[in-house]
Amino acid sequence: MNKVKGITVGTYLTKTIKNPKDKGLSSKEICNHCKMKDNCKYRQITKFENGIKDGVQYTNQQKGNYAEMKMDQYYDSIGFERISQDRVTGLNDAGHQGLDGVYQNKGTNEYIVGEAKYNTSKLSTLKDGTKQMSKKWIGGKRLEEAVGTEKANLIGNNYERNLYNIKKNGSLNFKVLNN
Repeated sequence: MNKVKGITVGTYLTKTIKNPKDKGLSSKEICNHCKMKDNCKYRQITKFENGIKDGVQYTNQQKGNYAEMKMDQYYDSIGFERISQDRVTGLNDAGHQGLDGVYQNKGTNEYIVGEAKYNTSKLSTLKDGTKQMSKKWIGGKRLEEAVGTEKANLIGNNYERNLYNIKKNGSLNFKVLNN
């Protein structure tokens, strides 16, 4: 488990029952967080982390999905609720364009727009020179598509931009974007 800002970030499983045929988790486990017996995102996170330790080669899509699920887990652990609609819940989910996550501090009007990257992946730049996660990139339709028109109007420019980068060894590089 990792400690980030004094909060333990890890899996939510009640117990670990390994199935020798599967490097992931057995269907006999129950997730404490969501109470699911089958494929929840916390189970997917553990499956990925166990796979990395065992030398499993994942696709770039799976690595990106893992990073997004870890970002959701992190913000949940520090009291932020995900309010964006397009959520990754599995390693093999289809990719999506736009914001990786928009979060609201429960009970406040504090918002975070988060971008998840895995290992050496970097923020991109559009053909017109617009940088990913810039105010210009987030504005326009991206915020509205993520949270809906009403919520986007409420948020306006009142949000913090965060880059959440999880390294292959599990360490977290977290950066507040100010530019």
